[in-house]
Amino acid sequence: MTFLDTIQPHVLSNDFLIQQQVLHSIEEYPHVPEEWITNLIKKAFTNRELQTEILMYTPKHSVNEEALQVLLKNVNTLDSSLLHLVVPFFENLPASLALTYRDQLEPYLDSRYWRIFELEGNGVKEDVLGAYEELVSLLETADSFDHIVYFQAKYLAKNIAGKGWLTKEKIGELLKKDKRKKWYSFSATLAVYMAGVLRLEEHIPQLAGILAKPDDTLAGEASTALIAFQSDEVVKAVAPYLAKDDSFVYALSVLEYIKTEASAQVLMNAYNQTDNLANQDMIFEAIAHHYSKDSALVMKKHLENEYQSGMVELEPVAYGYFKILGLHHRDLSFWKQVALENEMEFREGSQTPIVVEEKVGRNDPCICGSGKKNKKCCGK
Repeated sequence: MTFLDTIQPHVLSNDFLIQQQVLHSIEEYPHVPEEWITNLIKKAFTNRELQTEILMYTPKHSVNEEALQVLLKNVNTLDSSLLHLVVPFFENLPASLALTYRDQLEPYLDSRYWRIFELEGNGVKEDVLGAYEELVSLLETADSFDHIVYFQAKYLAKNIAGKGWLTKEKIGELLKKDKRKKWYSFSATLAVYMAGVLRLEEHIPQLAGILAKPDDTLAGEASTALIAFQSDEVVKAVAPYLAKDDSFVYALSVLEYIKTEASAQVLMNAYNQTDNLANQDMIFEAIAHHYSKDSALVMKKHLENEYQSGMVELEPVAYGYFKILGLHHRDLSFWKQVALENEMEFREGSQTPIVVEEKVGRNDPCICGSGKKNKKCCGK
Protein backbone atom coordinates (compact mmCIF):
# COMPACT_ATOMS: atom_id res chain seq x y z
CA MET A 1 0.00 0.00 0.00
CA THR A 2 1.39 3.41 -0.94
CA PHE A 3 1.85 6.32 1.44
CA LEU A 4 -1.17 8.13 -0.03
CA ASP A 5 -3.34 4.99 0.13
CA THR A 6 -2.44 4.59 3.80
CA ILE A 7 -3.35 8.11 4.89
CA GLN A 8 -6.30 8.69 2.52
CA PRO A 9 -8.96 7.52 5.03
CA HIS A 10 -7.54 9.94 7.62
CA VAL A 11 -7.05 13.12 5.58
CA LEU A 12 -10.22 14.65 7.03
CA SER A 13 -10.17 12.82 10.36
CA ASN A 14 -12.38 14.07 13.17
CA ASP A 15 -9.67 13.00 15.60
CA PHE A 16 -7.61 16.15 16.25
CA LEU A 17 -4.37 14.24 16.83
CA ILE A 18 -4.75 12.10 13.71
CA GLN A 19 -5.53 15.13 11.57
CA GLN A 20 -2.51 16.91 13.03
CA GLN A 21 -0.15 14.03 12.19
CA VAL A 22 -1.46 13.69 8.64
CA LEU A 23 -0.85 17.39 8.06
CA HIS A 24 2.70 17.16 9.38
CA SER A 25 3.45 14.14 7.19
CA ILE A 26 2.26 15.74 3.92
CA GLU A 27 3.68 19.24 4.41
CA GLU A 28 6.53 18.87 1.90
CA TYR A 29 5.35 15.78 0.02
CA PRO A 30 4.92 16.94 -3.60
CA HIS A 31 2.19 14.58 -4.79
CA VAL A 32 -0.74 15.36 -2.51
CA PRO A 33 -3.94 15.33 -4.62
CA GLU A 34 -5.33 18.80 -5.30
CA GLU A 35 -8.74 17.68 -4.11
CA TRP A 36 -7.33 16.85 -0.68
CA ILE A 37 -5.93 20.36 -0.29
CA THR A 38 -9.24 21.90 -1.35
CA ASN A 39 -11.13 19.83 1.20
CA LEU A 40 -8.62 20.66 3.93
CA ILE A 41 -8.95 24.38 3.24
CA LYS A 42 -12.72 24.07 3.47
CA LYS A 43 -12.28 22.28 6.79
CA ALA A 44 -10.05 25.08 8.09
CA PHE A 45 -13.00 27.44 8.03
CA THR A 46 -15.54 25.05 9.53
CA ASN A 47 -13.33 23.65 12.30
CA ARG A 48 -11.60 26.39 14.31
CA GLU A 49 -9.82 23.79 16.43
CA LEU A 50 -7.77 22.74 13.40
CA GLN A 51 -7.67 26.04 11.55
CA THR A 52 -4.12 27.00 12.51
CA GLU A 53 -2.72 23.53 11.79
CA ILE A 54 -4.34 23.27 8.36
CA LEU A 55 -3.35 26.74 7.22
CA MET A 56 0.20 26.27 8.50
CA TYR A 57 0.95 22.97 6.81
CA THR A 58 -0.73 23.18 3.40
CA PRO A 59 0.54 26.37 1.62
CA LYS A 60 3.34 24.55 -0.21
CA HIS A 61 0.73 22.69 -2.23
CA SER A 62 -0.93 24.27 -5.25
CA VAL A 63 -4.54 25.36 -4.92
CA ASN A 64 -7.19 25.36 -7.61
CA GLU A 65 -9.87 27.96 -8.26
CA GLU A 66 -12.35 26.31 -5.91
CA ALA A 67 -9.85 26.42 -3.04
CA LEU A 68 -8.96 30.05 -3.83
CA GLN A 69 -12.62 31.04 -3.72
CA VAL A 70 -12.95 29.42 -0.29
CA LEU A 71 -9.91 31.33 0.97
CA LEU A 72 -11.14 34.67 -0.39
CA LYS A 73 -14.63 34.14 0.98
CA ASN A 74 -13.36 33.41 4.48
CA VAL A 75 -10.11 35.34 4.86
CA ASN A 76 -11.90 38.24 6.55
CA THR A 77 -13.18 35.90 9.25
CA LEU A 78 -9.65 35.05 10.39
CA ASP A 79 -8.13 36.40 13.55
CA SER A 80 -5.53 39.00 12.55
CA SER A 81 -2.79 36.84 14.10
CA LEU A 82 -3.52 34.11 11.54
CA LEU A 83 -3.67 36.24 8.39
CA HIS A 84 0.00 35.62 7.60
CA LEU A 85 -0.81 31.91 7.20
CA VAL A 86 -3.08 32.62 4.22
CA VAL A 87 -0.76 34.94 2.29
CA PRO A 88 1.56 32.11 1.06
CA PHE A 89 -1.41 30.50 -0.72
CA PHE A 90 -1.90 33.75 -2.65
CA GLU A 91 1.82 34.21 -3.40
CA ASN A 92 2.08 30.81 -5.07
CA LEU A 93 -1.00 31.02 -7.28
CA PRO A 94 -0.69 30.37 -11.02
CA ALA A 95 -0.45 33.74 -12.74
CA SER A 96 -3.70 33.27 -14.67
CA LEU A 97 -5.63 32.63 -11.47
CA ALA A 98 -3.98 35.50 -9.60
CA LEU A 99 -4.77 37.95 -12.40
CA THR A 100 -8.39 36.77 -12.62
CA TYR A 101 -8.91 37.52 -8.92
CA ARG A 102 -6.60 40.53 -8.73
CA ASP A 103 -9.11 42.93 -7.19
CA GLN A 104 -9.79 40.58 -4.30
CA LEU A 105 -6.14 39.61 -3.81
CA GLU A 106 -4.51 43.04 -3.92
CA PRO A 107 -5.17 43.89 -0.24
CA TYR A 108 -3.08 40.90 0.80
CA LEU A 109 -0.09 41.06 -1.56
CA ASP A 110 2.76 43.53 -1.92
CA SER A 111 2.36 45.53 -5.14
CA ARG A 112 5.62 44.06 -6.48
CA TYR A 113 4.00 40.66 -6.90
CA TRP A 114 1.75 41.91 -9.70
CA ARG A 115 4.58 42.70 -12.05
CA ILE A 116 5.65 39.07 -11.82
CA PHE A 117 2.15 37.68 -12.26
CA GLU A 118 1.70 39.87 -15.34
CA LEU A 119 5.07 38.84 -16.77
CA GLU A 120 4.34 35.15 -16.37
CA GLY A 121 0.80 35.52 -17.64
CA ASN A 122 1.48 37.80 -20.59
CA GLY A 123 5.21 38.40 -20.99
CA VAL A 124 7.28 37.31 -23.97
CA LYS A 125 10.55 35.41 -23.57
CA GLU A 126 12.83 38.45 -23.80
CA ASP A 127 10.85 40.41 -21.19
CA VAL A 128 10.71 37.51 -18.75
CA LEU A 129 14.41 36.72 -19.06
CA GLY A 130 15.29 40.39 -18.70
CA ALA A 131 13.20 40.75 -15.56
CA TYR A 132 14.76 37.59 -14.13
CA GLU A 133 18.31 38.87 -14.70
CA GLU A 134 17.33 42.18 -13.10
CA LEU A 135 15.99 40.44 -9.99
CA VAL A 136 19.06 38.23 -9.65
CA SER A 137 21.27 41.31 -9.91
CA LEU A 138 19.25 43.00 -7.15
CA LEU A 139 19.71 39.98 -4.91
CA GLU A 140 23.46 39.83 -5.55
CA THR A 141 24.05 43.53 -4.81
CA ALA A 142 21.59 44.15 -1.95
CA ASP A 143 22.87 44.83 1.56
CA SER A 144 20.32 42.43 3.06
CA PHE A 145 18.11 39.58 1.93
CA ASP A 146 14.79 40.69 0.42
CA HIS A 147 12.18 37.92 0.66
CA ILE A 148 9.89 39.44 -1.95
CA VAL A 149 12.65 39.92 -4.53
CA TYR A 150 13.81 36.34 -3.96
CA PHE A 151 10.23 35.07 -4.32
CA GLN A 152 9.83 37.02 -7.56
CA ALA A 153 13.01 35.49 -8.95
CA LYS A 154 11.90 31.97 -7.95
CA TYR A 155 8.49 32.47 -9.48
CA LEU A 156 10.02 33.47 -12.81
CA ALA A 157 12.68 30.74 -12.54
CA LYS A 158 9.97 28.08 -12.42
CA ASN A 159 8.36 29.55 -15.52
CA ILE A 160 11.68 29.93 -17.35
CA ALA A 161 12.78 26.37 -16.58
CA GLY A 162 9.40 24.89 -17.43
CA LYS A 163 9.37 26.54 -20.85
CA GLY A 164 12.95 25.63 -21.61
CA TRP A 165 14.00 29.29 -21.81
CA LEU A 166 16.95 28.46 -19.59
CA THR A 167 18.33 25.19 -20.91
CA LYS A 168 19.40 22.18 -18.86
CA GLU A 169 22.94 22.84 -20.05
CA LYS A 170 22.86 26.44 -18.78
CA ILE A 171 21.47 25.33 -15.41
CA GLY A 172 24.30 22.79 -15.23
CA GLU A 173 26.87 25.51 -15.99
CA LEU A 174 25.53 27.68 -13.16
CA LEU A 175 25.71 24.78 -10.73
CA LYS A 176 29.21 23.76 -11.83
CA LYS A 177 30.51 27.32 -11.47
CA ASP A 178 29.82 27.43 -7.71
CA LYS A 179 30.14 23.70 -6.97
CA ARG A 180 33.26 23.96 -4.83
CA LYS A 181 32.35 27.24 -3.16
CA LYS A 182 31.23 27.47 0.45
CA TRP A 183 28.65 30.10 -0.48
CA TYR A 184 26.66 30.02 -3.72
CA SER A 185 25.62 33.07 -5.71
CA PHE A 186 21.91 33.70 -6.02
CA SER A 187 22.01 32.68 -9.69
CA ALA A 188 23.43 29.30 -8.62
CA THR A 189 20.97 29.00 -5.72
CA LEU A 190 18.11 29.52 -8.15
CA ALA A 191 19.70 26.97 -10.47
CA VAL A 192 19.44 24.49 -7.58
CA TYR A 193 15.73 25.27 -7.43
CA MET A 194 15.36 24.79 -11.20
CA ALA A 195 17.24 21.48 -11.08
CA GLY A 196 14.47 20.27 -8.77
CA VAL A 197 11.72 21.69 -10.97
CA LEU A 198 13.11 19.81 -13.98
CA ARG A 199 14.21 16.69 -12.00
CA LEU A 200 17.75 16.87 -13.43
CA GLU A 201 19.05 13.55 -12.11
CA GLU A 202 22.67 14.16 -13.11
CA HIS A 203 22.87 16.85 -10.41
CA ILE A 204 21.59 14.72 -7.51
CA PRO A 205 25.08 14.18 -5.98
CA GLN A 206 25.80 17.92 -5.99
CA LEU A 207 22.38 18.73 -4.54
CA ALA A 208 22.97 16.22 -1.76
CA GLY A 209 26.33 17.80 -0.96
CA ILE A 210 24.70 21.21 -0.62
CA LEU A 211 22.81 19.96 2.44
CA ALA A 212 26.05 20.47 4.40
CA LYS A 213 26.54 24.08 3.24
CA PRO A 214 26.22 26.84 5.89
CA ASP A 215 23.72 28.89 3.83
CA ASP A 216 20.24 27.94 5.06
CA THR A 217 18.50 29.39 2.00
CA LEU A 218 20.70 27.32 -0.29
CA ALA A 219 20.43 24.14 1.79
CA GLY A 220 16.67 24.60 1.98
CA GLU A 221 16.41 24.85 -1.80
CA ALA A 222 18.52 21.71 -2.19
CA SER A 223 16.30 19.88 0.29
CA THR A 224 13.15 20.87 -1.61
CA ALA A 225 14.73 19.98 -4.95
CA LEU A 226 15.77 16.53 -3.74
CA ILE A 227 12.34 15.79 -2.26
CA ALA A 228 10.81 16.58 -5.65
CA PHE A 229 12.55 13.57 -7.26
CA GLN A 230 10.87 11.02 -4.93
CA SER A 231 13.51 8.52 -5.96
CA ASP A 232 15.74 5.96 -4.29
CA GLU A 233 18.69 7.44 -6.17
CA VAL A 234 18.22 10.52 -4.00
CA VAL A 235 17.88 8.35 -0.89
CA LYS A 236 21.24 6.72 -1.66
CA ALA A 237 22.93 10.07 -2.23
CA VAL A 238 21.50 11.71 0.89
CA ALA A 239 21.97 8.81 3.35
CA PRO A 240 25.62 9.64 4.25
CA TYR A 241 24.65 13.21 5.18
CA LEU A 242 22.32 11.93 7.88
CA ALA A 243 25.40 10.97 9.89
CA LYS A 244 26.95 14.46 9.77
CA ASP A 245 26.07 17.19 12.27
CA ASP A 246 26.16 20.01 9.72
CA SER A 247 23.73 18.31 7.35
CA PHE A 248 21.60 16.15 9.66
CA VAL A 249 18.50 18.38 9.78
CA TYR A 250 18.20 18.90 6.03
CA ALA A 251 19.07 15.28 5.19
CA LEU A 252 16.43 14.15 7.67
CA SER A 253 13.84 16.38 6.01
CA VAL A 254 14.62 14.91 2.59
CA LEU A 255 14.31 11.33 3.84
CA GLU A 256 11.18 12.11 5.82
CA TYR A 257 9.33 13.33 2.74
CA ILE A 258 10.62 10.84 0.17
CA LYS A 259 7.98 8.21 0.82
CA THR A 260 9.71 5.03 -0.34
CA GLU A 261 10.63 1.80 1.44
CA ALA A 262 14.31 2.53 0.90
CA SER A 263 13.98 5.91 2.59
CA ALA A 264 12.22 4.42 5.61
CA GLN A 265 14.92 1.76 5.86
CA VAL A 266 17.73 4.33 5.79
CA LEU A 267 15.99 6.20 8.61
CA MET A 268 15.71 3.01 10.68
CA ASN A 269 19.39 2.23 10.08
CA ALA A 270 20.33 5.76 11.12
CA TYR A 271 18.26 5.44 14.28
CA ASN A 272 20.09 2.26 15.25
CA GLN A 273 23.50 3.76 14.52
CA THR A 274 23.27 6.92 16.65
CA ASP A 275 23.46 7.35 20.40
CA ASN A 276 22.37 10.99 20.22
CA LEU A 277 18.99 11.05 21.94
CA ALA A 278 17.85 14.28 20.30
CA ASN A 279 18.67 12.85 16.87
CA GLN A 280 16.88 9.61 17.76
CA ASP A 281 13.78 11.58 18.72
CA MET A 282 13.79 13.44 15.41
CA ILE A 283 14.43 10.28 13.38
CA PHE A 284 11.58 8.63 15.30
CA GLU A 285 9.24 11.37 14.10
CA ALA A 286 10.46 11.11 10.50
CA ILE A 287 10.01 7.32 10.53
CA ALA A 288 6.49 7.71 11.91
CA HIS A 289 5.53 9.97 9.00
CA HIS A 290 6.24 7.15 6.55
CA TYR A 291 3.53 4.95 8.16
CA SER A 292 5.33 1.72 7.36
CA LYS A 293 4.46 -1.37 9.40
CA ASP A 294 8.07 -2.48 8.98
CA SER A 295 9.01 0.38 11.33
CA ALA A 296 6.86 -0.82 14.22
CA LEU A 297 9.71 -2.53 16.12
CA VAL A 298 11.89 0.58 15.98
CA MET A 299 8.96 2.72 17.09
CA LYS A 300 8.22 0.44 20.06
CA LYS A 301 11.91 0.34 21.01
CA HIS A 302 12.15 4.11 21.12
CA LEU A 303 8.99 4.49 23.17
CA GLU A 304 10.52 2.26 25.83
CA ASN A 305 13.37 4.72 26.41
CA GLU A 306 13.40 6.15 29.92
CA TYR A 307 14.67 9.56 28.80
CA GLN A 308 13.52 12.05 26.16
CA SER A 309 15.40 14.96 24.62
CA GLY A 310 12.37 17.25 24.48
CA MET A 311 12.94 17.87 20.76
CA VAL A 312 9.79 15.98 19.79
CA GLU A 313 6.45 15.44 21.52
CA LEU A 314 6.48 11.66 21.31
CA GLU A 315 2.91 10.94 22.45
CA PRO A 316 1.00 12.50 19.52
CA VAL A 317 3.49 11.06 17.02
CA ALA A 318 3.21 7.56 18.48
CA TYR A 319 -0.57 7.77 18.73
CA GLY A 320 -0.89 8.91 15.10
CA TYR A 321 1.46 6.23 13.78
CA PHE A 322 -0.24 3.28 15.49
CA LYS A 323 -3.81 4.51 14.89
CA ILE A 324 -3.31 5.28 11.20
CA LEU A 325 -1.79 1.86 10.63
CA GLY A 326 -4.47 0.14 12.72
CA LEU A 327 -1.87 -1.37 15.04
CA HIS A 328 -2.70 -2.14 18.66
CA HIS A 329 -0.54 -0.81 21.49
CA ARG A 330 -1.35 -0.93 25.18
CA ASP A 331 -0.42 2.75 25.60
CA LEU A 332 -2.65 4.22 22.87
CA SER A 333 -5.17 5.70 25.32
CA PHE A 334 -2.39 7.04 27.54
CA TRP A 335 -0.63 8.74 24.61
CA LYS A 336 -3.88 10.32 23.49
CA GLN A 337 -4.63 11.60 26.97
CA VAL A 338 -1.17 13.13 27.43
CA ALA A 339 -1.17 14.72 23.98
CA LEU A 340 -4.60 16.29 24.45
CA GLU A 341 -3.75 17.54 27.92
CA ASN A 342 -0.62 19.21 26.57
CA GLU A 343 -2.67 20.78 23.79
CA MET A 344 -5.19 22.13 26.27
CA GLU A 345 -2.40 23.74 28.28
CA PHE A 346 -1.43 25.74 25.21
CA ARG A 347 -5.00 26.79 24.66
CA GLU A 348 -5.25 28.06 28.23
CA GLY A 349 -8.83 26.90 28.50
CA SER A 350 -9.91 28.86 25.42
CA GLN A 351 -11.65 27.46 22.35
CA THR A 352 -9.59 29.78 20.16
CA PRO A 353 -6.83 28.04 18.18
CA ILE A 354 -3.36 28.58 19.54
CA VAL A 355 -1.40 31.50 18.14
CA VAL A 356 1.69 30.19 16.38
CA GLU A 357 4.13 32.25 18.44
CA GLU A 358 2.86 30.79 21.71
CA LYS A 359 3.75 27.22 20.80
CA VAL A 360 7.06 26.70 19.12
CA GLY A 361 7.27 23.10 18.04
CA ARG A 362 9.86 21.71 15.66
CA ASN A 363 7.60 22.28 12.67
CA ASP A 364 6.38 25.73 13.69
CA PRO A 365 7.78 29.02 12.34
CA CYS A 366 10.90 30.00 14.30
CA ILE A 367 10.41 32.79 16.85
CA CYS A 368 13.48 34.62 15.47
CA GLY A 369 11.38 35.73 12.48
CA SER A 370 13.49 34.09 9.80
CA GLY A 371 10.45 32.52 8.16
CA LYS A 372 11.97 29.06 8.45
CA LYS A 373 10.60 26.21 10.52
CA ASN A 374 11.99 26.03 14.04
CA LYS A 375 13.67 22.69 13.32
CA LYS A 376 15.63 24.26 10.47
CA CYS A 377 16.57 27.41 12.35
CA CYS A 378 17.07 28.13 16.07
CA GLY A 379 15.66 24.72 16.99
CA LYS A 380 18.43 22.84 15.19
